[in-house]
Amino acid sequence: KGKRWKHLYFILEGNDAQLIYFESEKRATKPKGLIDLSVCSVYGVHDSLFG
Repeated sequence: KGKRWKHLYFILEGNDAQLIYFESEKRATKPKGLIDLSVCSVYGVHDSLFG
């Protein structure tokens, strides 16, 4: 059997440039992980890409 998708809850910490994710929507729980956005780039895309 295939794996099921899990819900994750994200908080964007703009001052720290971090996207933190949790398994529960309660922020008091231990984070599952984080994505360091300080090393990411954002690129614009043409409107036709998303219809």
